[in-house]
Amino acid sequence: MCTIEYKVSGSDVNDHMVMETHSYYAFSLRHIYNFLNDLGFSRQKLNSMKVCFHEQRSHIQIAKPLMFGTKFNIELRIRRLDYDSGSFEITYTFLNSSNERCASIRSECQIKRMNQNDLIKSASRRIIDQIHIFSD
Repeated sequence: MCTIEYKVSGSDVNDHMVMETHSYYAFSLRHIYNFLNDLGFSRQKLNSMKVCFHEQRSHIQIAKPLMFGTKFNIELRIRRLDYDSGSFEITYTFLNSSNERCASIRSECQIKRMNQNDLIKSASRRIIDQIHIFSD
């Protein structure tokens, strides 16, 4: 599990000062890259490996909206790792400052080569090995 604190800014909210759905996805993407950076895979390193993450089948469930200026945490949990397909299932849980669950996103990520659809087995194995070590 990886937890980082964020704050809802003006560009993340609508006219009613409630965080918009696309902002939840943007924060989740930022969070996975922060998580990978902590594991030693910076964006520059991923670019040099010519690797990108392809999120598919994302599902968001908002229980309590986050408001402008609110500090919140995102918990990242790895649910399933698949070495053969280079994919893993992630659940992001958005918690407000009182540790109440506000939203959750469940998505499946796949490690792919940039500008192509094929999978890089060696790179995906190295990344998934690090994720596996972290998630144990």
